Amino acid sequence: MPPRSAHSSEEGTVMSEQWNKYSATAARRHGKPGRELRPNSINIDVHSHVAVPAAAEFVEPYLDWATIPLAHFADAATKALSQKQEADVRSRSGHEQRLSDLDAMGIDVQIIAPPPPQCYYTVPLDIAVKATRIVNDGIAEFCATHPERFKGFGAVPMTDGVEAAKELERCRKQLGF
Repeated sequence: MPPRSAHSSEEGTVMSEQWNKYSATAARRHGKPGRELRPNSINIDVHSHVAVPAAAEFVEPYLDWATIPLAHFADAATKALSQKQEADVRSRSGHEQRLSDLDAMGIDVQIIAPPPPQCYYTVPLDIAVKATRIVNDGIAEFCATHPERFKGFGAVPMTDGVEAAKELERCRKQLGF
C-alpha cells in the first residue's frame, strides 16, 4: 500500500493514501504458519484500548477542548488523520472482530485499557472520579465477555492521590484488574 499523508490546502485538509495503519507488528511472522512454529508460550498484547461511550457522554458537558493539549495543539492534518484512525478503530473494536484479529495474529490474551482521551485530567475532580468509575466499569464489562482472552487495566483520577488510591483499590478488589 502506498504511503498516505495529510496536508492542508486552501480547500481544507486533503487526505492522500493512508500511511498510519494499524496492523500486526513487523517483529515476527504472522498468519499460518506462525502459531505452529512459535514456542509453547502465551503471547500477550499489552497495549490495547477500548473506549467507553457512557463515560464520554457523561463527561462531555464538562470538557473544555482548549485545555486538552492533544486537541488544542493539533493542526488540521493531524485532526483529519485522528478522525480517520478513530473510524478505523471503531469499525474493529467489537468483541468478535477483535477476537478474530487476535487469532489471526496468534495473540492469546489482550490487556484492555482506556484510551488516553478517557483519562479525564482536565475536568473537576468530582466529575473525574465518576467518569473514571464509568470507564473502569466499561472496561470490566468488555473483559467479562471473554475473561480468558481479555484482562482489564483501569484508569485512576490522577489529579487527586487519595481518590486515585481509592479507585485503584476498587479496580483490584471489585473489578479484578
